[in-house]
Amino acid sequence: MGLREILSGIIEKTWTDTKVVDYLGHGAYGYVFRCVKEDANVGVKDEEAVKIIPIPMDDMEIEDVRRKGKEPEEYFRSQLEGAVSEIEKLIKLKSPHIVHINRNTTVKQENGVGWYLLFSMDFLEDLGSRLDEHIEDNRAQAENMAKKVAMDICSALEVCEEANVVHRDIKPENIFCSKRGDYYLGDFGIARKMQPNITNLSSRGTEKYVAPEVQTGSYDGRVDIYSLGLLLYQIVNHGRLPFYPNYPAELSVSYDYEAQQKRLSDNAVMPFPDNCSYGFANIVLKMCASKPEDRYRSAGEVIDAIKVLDNPNIQVNFSAEQTNNINIMNISTGDGNAAYSNEGQSDVNMPQIRPSRKTKPIALYSVIAVIVLICMIISSMKFVKFIKNVTNKNNDSYSKETVVQTEEAENTGEISNDKQADAEKSEAEQAESVETAASVKLTSMEIVERNHSNTGIYDTAEDTLGNKYNNVLCIEDYTSPGFAKYYLGGKYKRFRCNFACDDSSDIGDYRLKIYGDDENEPLYLLDYTRALPVTPIDLDVTGVEFITFKISSDAIEYGGIISEGIFYVDDADLNTDSAKVEEAVKDTKITSMAIVERNHGNTGIYESAEDTLGNKYNNVLCVEYYIGPGYATYYLGGKYKRFRCNFACNDSSRDSSYRLKIYGDDENEPLYLLDYTRALPVTPIDIDVTGVEFITIKISSDAYGYSGIVSDGIFYVD
Repeated sequence: MGLREILSGIIEKTWTDTKVVDYLGHGAYGYVFRCVKEDANVGVKDEEAVKIIPIPMDDMEIEDVRRKGKEPEEYFRSQLEGAVSEIEKLIKLKSPHIVHINRNTTVKQENGVGWYLLFSMDFLEDLGSRLDEHIEDNRAQAENMAKKVAMDICSALEVCEEANVVHRDIKPENIFCSKRGDYYLGDFGIARKMQPNITNLSSRGTEKYVAPEVQTGSYDGRVDIYSLGLLLYQIVNHGRLPFYPNYPAELSVSYDYEAQQKRLSDNAVMPFPDNCSYGFANIVLKMCASKPEDRYRSAGEVIDAIKVLDNPNIQVNFSAEQTNNINIMNISTGDGNAAYSNEGQSDVNMPQIRPSRKTKPIALYSVIAVIVLICMIISSMKFVKFIKNVTNKNNDSYSKETVVQTEEAENTGEISNDKQADAEKSEAEQAESVETAASVKLTSMEIVERNHSNTGIYDTAEDTLGNKYNNVLCIEDYTSPGFAKYYLGGKYKRFRCNFACDDSSDIGDYRLKIYGDDENEPLYLLDYTRALPVTPIDLDVTGVEFITFKISSDAIEYGGIISEGIFYVDDADLNTDSAKVEEAVKDTKITSMAIVERNHGNTGIYESAEDTLGNKYNNVLCVEYYIGPGYATYYLGGKYKRFRCNFACNDSSRDSSYRLKIYGDDENEPLYLLDYTRALPVTPIDIDVTGVEFITIKISSDAYGYSGIVSDGIFYVD
């Protein structure tokens, strides 16, 4: 019996009126199931989400406690009491917009040391699963939705502020929606009670939404104002966070890192969101101010600002600090950001953000925008004529109408081939196309059909082994097979490329299929995992009209990278323009490699970190966890001989005892072991990793929250 079945049985045995319907997932704090609770008296069934947390999480925790000379039963009872105490605190947060804990209990494990902690909540859908549905909302729809989210979640944050609780991880996945359209704040997994002027707190939270000051370790409740502001920005910016290209421009994996670096830089100045009124944009940008002192001081002040925006006659006494102005991005066509009109809005009592001195009058830009639009329309008419001529010369029977239908095909999954009248060419044109056909790079060709908008050509990508690529095709999806289809027109004889597993892929089993015109008989099939080395592919595509690259998996999120893809018209080109790329093996920094497995989302590469002795580090691996061992696993492939690094205790760690283990392929025999405390000096590590396929860096402790810093880590080839 698997773990899911065991946990499901515990839920149903503990609460006999509850039936487990589905497994929803797991994280650092336990496992979540969708359940139905039936009231026997009235026959009413209510949906619930039940979370079950094993304490300890695994047998390895018990072994670590015993090695330290502690009695496991007593130790884990203390952990259980602490967890129950945290739940009781959350239950006391009474708000109509905080996800309510309906019931909770503990169950002693029958065969072994430990307990199960169970608690149930109303079953709600998270906002993250809905955001994509609102990408194309108009300005009024987007702003109304953002205002509703802001008012509801700020109402919840007011209660948190009164209890000195900071959530620290506000993001779409932690905000939940009811069928009535109300929003609720949930998942207080990393919340903690705050004391005035705290310092040296752990840098928790989701990096995509975290406030800049969290990196310093000194912050207060305004980090929640910032994170909520970023979420509102995303809603009123067609689903895109600050510093990403404007919608609907294509995105590449490199934008995630670049946008985050700009946002977290000192005194970052965010561009305007482009799908809301100027007044609401002011509120959002003030919430997202780089400096905490420039933001609203409380959730209540955000609520007041929105009320004034909607009804200028409301009198609200904003403080001098609250109305401080901050610079914002110029409203100009040069930024690629929309201009806003104040027509129909009053500035009475409205805390505004003053534009930069370089900002020109909005009316002037409105005129310029109209002129630019007219010029674009005229130019596009000429461009369409040009495309028509080029298409007729180069695409054989693949007509201009088929090109236009490609955009529709990306949404409907269909390509119409019925309209032949406009697609037909003269025999002379067809002869010219055949005579001028040449070998073509995959990345220069147009995708005629795909089933996910993230599938496309990317400037850069990285595979699970840390190899980086430029100008590649990435095939991506989440819950169904991802594919990309190209039109070849029977002009090519061979296709060659290299294939790798995208580093965004979850752990799971994968299958790549490449189809020609017969989708029942693939030209190529490859079963693989995240440990896949770069794999060369060589196919005969003689006479093939359409080719489809398709990836399927049991993982939730996955992707594949096709690099150096070339279609060849004859065998002579194979010798002069080879697609094969040799994989160079060289000394590699651990921070440039992909983590293939970890058990906590905060484990990863950080720009900066500080240890318990006050030493500061740049570009490091931080291994973090809360109630169980934290680890990070890397794929080496037997290519390296030595690993050297420096290790230190992160300043977020509590005063306790710790153990670092570094494993090779045998997890029963560590390559390195270190017992330490917060007083650990910077410790050099030198390990022989000859022939090692996978290496795991693991930290355990009897503390509730802890972290270790791996700096200057390099794998050496000789």
